[in-house]
Amino acid sequence: MLEMIELEQARRLIVERGRLTGIETVDLMAAHGRVLAENIAAPVDQPSFNRSPLDGYALKAADTQGASPAAPAVLKVIDTIYAGGYSQEKVVGGTAVRLMTGSPIPEGADCVIRQEDTRAGEGRVEILKEHSPGDNYCFKGEYFTKGDAVLAQGDFLGAAQIGVLAGLGIAAVPVYQRPVAAIISTGDELIEPGTAPAPGRVYSSNYYTIACRLRECGVTVLPTGILPDEREAIAGAIAAAAEKADFIVTTGGVSVGEKDLLKEVLENLGAEMVFWKVNIKPGSPALFSVLEGIPVISLSGNPLAASVTFELLLCPLIKKITGSSAPGRTTLQAVLQSDFNKKSPVRRALRGRLTQDDSGRALVTIIDPEQSPGNLQVVLESNCYIDIATGCSGLKRGELVPVII
Repeated sequence: MLEMIELEQARRLIVERGRLTGIETVDLMAAHGRVLAENIAAPVDQPSFNRSPLDGYALKAADTQGASPAAPAVLKVIDTIYAGGYSQEKVVGGTAVRLMTGSPIPEGADCVIRQEDTRAGEGRVEILKEHSPGDNYCFKGEYFTKGDAVLAQGDFLGAAQIGVLAGLGIAAVPVYQRPVAAIISTGDELIEPGTAPAPGRVYSSNYYTIACRLRECGVTVLPTGILPDEREAIAGAIAAAAEKADFIVTTGGVSVGEKDLLKEVLENLGAEMVFWKVNIKPGSPALFSVLEGIPVISLSGNPLAASVTFELLLCPLIKKITGSSAPGRTTLQAVLQSDFNKKSPVRRALRGRLTQDDSGRALVTIIDPEQSPGNLQVVLESNCYIDIATGCSGLKRGELVPVII
């Protein structure tokens, strides 16, 4: 008989069974949204040459001493450089080179003056402002020097990271392969969205919620759909999924009702039962087993319960098998904005809305104090869980409570 365990222990047992996926090298566009599998060092200096950050003139700062609109310094313009071009002319005293943004700064120049601080003439330019060496001057290697650490193994490759890699001339990077998950939702009452309503039937939301959440986490989803509460159908689907998936998620059939068949089916398939029931509400009937080395996480069929246990139990597993180095969920203390009068014989994760006041103090409001396990509306309005300890007799407005973002 498996005993109820604490959330932290359940999470640890699940993560222990996760296996990191393989590595593949993909081009930059395909790498977007993936997790980097190796450290990346700058292959070149960035910028790779001394560069002008603006339209203006390259010159020697010494030639600008005392310059003002009333008494401008006058310099001879010896060349013009556009972005993508370069000049073989060397700037010496009394000379300047016209520059466009992004163009190389020619040899001999030690500063750049912006166009707005000059008056151009035929073959010459009037300098209206004093400058110092290094003004408006982007030095070679100012952003990255060849060999500098750029990104680390485990970093998520978003738009900013891809842009930095492209700017360094990197065309392809090693990433972890996307893990593959199979989702199986069970229940005679379930029907697909788009079909006609029928007495006693409900639309399957868990399958779509879990599938989309997995995709948001960088997981490839195998479409398996919904299944009736029939042993043979469930067993066949799980056995087939175990041959293709890195892990399996099921919803429904994990409680103690006559048609809650998941535990029996998994045992008959030879799965190792790791735990059944977690000290958390909603979602306490969660079952974790391992079938032929494949983790099988079985969640409650109640939509809110499935959502809570997905975030608190599955996300750490996904973080491990995707190779992500992103920090885990943040926990902080917030001031409760209303009373909560229910007793909590088991630990509760209440959906809440985290905000802050003008002083930056964290505030949290309970979304739907009843927290009906079938009410998906609260998911739309919440951004955190209020973590209520086992045995809590109630909470009062103004109390500090732990919040999981």
